[in-house]
This record gives sequence, C-alpha cells and structure tokens, in this order.
Amino acid sequence: MAKGKITYDPFGFDKKEESKEGNRDYIRHTFLIREESLKNMRAYAYWERLSQKDLLEEILSAYFKDKKIKELP
Repeated sequence: MAKGKITYDPFGFDKKEESKEGNRDYIRHTFLIREESLKNMRAYAYWERLSQKDLLEEILSAYFKDKKIKELP
C-alpha cells in the first residue's frame, strides 16, 4: 500500500490481540451501536456482574446457535 493511501475495508479494521487471560481467540473490532442498546448492555452487565465482553459473547452465541453460517468468499 502506498504511503498515505487509505483503502476501504468493508469489514472494518480488526486487531488480533491477547486477552488479559492469555487467550488469543479474541479480535478487537469497532461497531456502531444505538446509544440506548449500549446503555442497556452496560447496566445489565453491571448488575449481573458480567464483563461487557462476556455479555456480548453470550448474546451473540445465543443468536447464532441455530443459524447456518456460510464462509465469506
């Protein structure tokens, strides 16, 4: 890539990094989310004594549980 040139990535920027627990299965990614949804997620995670990461993992796991996912080309 030429210096200073910005390229479009349709899936956003991913940064693979090691978690505090030493697990390298996580990727840092940025999403836009409705403010009300984020407020609800933060409050629920707080009162249930969950991290936001763990709550989001539970939500996504439940959603994709019965879905058939095709690989991206």
